[in-house]
Amino acid sequence: MSKLHLLVGQNNSGKSNVLRVAQRYLPLLRKQEFRRPTDLDLPNDYDGSVEFALSISADVRGALETKLRSEEIPDHQLLQQLLELDALLSLPAFRPVGPRGDPWFDFESGPGMGKEPLVSSAQMQTAAEQYSAYWSELDYSERQMRHGLAALLASYNVGTNLNQAAKFRALISQIARSIPVPAVSTIAAFRQIRDADDGVIDHSGIGLIKRLARLENPLLDGYEENAEKFEAINRFTRIVLEDPTARLRVPATQDDILVQSRGRVLPLDSLGTGVHEVIILAVAATILDGELVCIEEPEVHLHPLMQKRLLRYLATETSNHYLIATHSAHILDSSIASISHVQLESGGSTIDAAVSPTDVWKIATDLGFRASDIVQSNAVIWVEGPSDRIYLEFWLRTVDPHLTEGVHYSIMFYGGRLLSQLDASQREITEFISLRRLNRNLVVLIDSDKKSPRAPLNATKRRIVEEFEDSAGGFAWVTAGREIENYVPAELLNAAFEATHPSRAATWDGGRYSKPLEGAPILSGSPDKNAIAHFAVEHWSYREPTLDLKKQIRRLASELRRVNDLPKVDYKGPFVAVPTS
Repeated sequence: MSKLHLLVGQNNSGKSNVLRVAQRYLPLLRKQEFRRPTDLDLPNDYDGSVEFALSISADVRGALETKLRSEEIPDHQLLQQLLELDALLSLPAFRPVGPRGDPWFDFESGPGMGKEPLVSSAQMQTAAEQYSAYWSELDYSERQMRHGLAALLASYNVGTNLNQAAKFRALISQIARSIPVPAVSTIAAFRQIRDADDGVIDHSGIGLIKRLARLENPLLDGYEENAEKFEAINRFTRIVLEDPTARLRVPATQDDILVQSRGRVLPLDSLGTGVHEVIILAVAATILDGELVCIEEPEVHLHPLMQKRLLRYLATETSNHYLIATHSAHILDSSIASISHVQLESGGSTIDAAVSPTDVWKIATDLGFRASDIVQSNAVIWVEGPSDRIYLEFWLRTVDPHLTEGVHYSIMFYGGRLLSQLDASQREITEFISLRRLNRNLVVLIDSDKKSPRAPLNATKRRIVEEFEDSAGGFAWVTAGREIENYVPAELLNAAFEATHPSRAATWDGGRYSKPLEGAPILSGSPDKNAIAHFAVEHWSYREPTLDLKKQIRRLASELRRVNDLPKVDYKGPFVAVPTS
């Protein structure tokens, strides 16, 4: 997790339950208490038992090093203990997700309503066996040099009169109890600046005016720190209002928050709900210090630019870590936050890290966000040139008249010479493939350029096909014949050539791997592919297309319907009806 971690998923996927666990059970662990939950959300008529365990990943090594340095332990002894701790925490039992990062500890509640936090007995047993195997592989001299082990046991108050297994289990338990668990605070989804009733103060607006007043006029104890916090809030206010002179003020009556901006002083409420909300969030996050702050839906009433400004403020101007439940694509698009995808499945909620751009794209799809939400087409089809577009647009319109270019898809040109100048190992082809970032729903149409059935596809085109097939959105369509013109019936293409180039005769025999326009040269220059394509589609009257055209165009139409959230269509019957006369 980074300083800002997003929990993203559909409504009722379980995001709030994740926040609830952090809010209720991390403080218990912090206070050396760990009760079995009694208020779980269970399905109706559920009569099964509930097993509850909490897994924590923490920088235990850093906590021990800080503790020992505060006790002024000599450097060589400090190093010995840290090396011993590293050996222990490197065991696979503490590394369920691999060797990188901090170790994980599994906690389970004790018998009945016991408060003592217990490391999972299964984890302790596994770790003990793994450590015993590790210890047995050390020779006598190596064991004699392990002075750090005795010191480590002493640092964690583990008695030396215990047997090896008991020492080990006691050590794990003590290490787990020393996990640095931060204080946890919550900023709820409903936020409003209100007076504190009966002294009740929360971080969603209740009692905020008085706390802000204490920052504006701090006491001597902590004066500089609190004054800087108030100045940080004002810097953010100036960014929000786009006014370099803007400043918050709390009147002597402490019953309102005033905003000084552009020569006027107005109550905060008069600046709109969005500004009101974002100031609450910024003030609460600034007042808190070094905590884990759980925020529900910070995007409420905030326009996209303000959402991104808020996230940057939290990252750069505050000292907390944040666990944020959100549906916002604008927050999801931030590069300064790590992300988890929360999904509700039959067995409960699952949480998966979103690491790659494809993972984030899957989240956006799960939330229903589409390119058309920002006035873009929901899919992009890349073709070699304008004549390819003429054929493709006609074929799509023939198979599914509902699909409209510019609305459901856009067609863009990459130019055939581009691929001919690239090699699969070159940086340029990687950059070409990265065009999927423009729109994850990407289809590329490529001429195979095969001269015979056994001719292999070149390395560049193979790599493009592999990359696109691995993607969750879109695909690469390689023509079954040599070029896209090989999909046009021979008599139609020859007629189109002769109609648009009357001085020459067309001689293409319809061969799958021959060049359709190569055997019909013109006096100078190259054939006008666009004119030929226009004539061909205007006179097309064939029920069944050649090669795999029907299969590929139906696949493309189905993909376009999927990404545009249109109903599925079972395409049947002839490719195109023959006009009656």
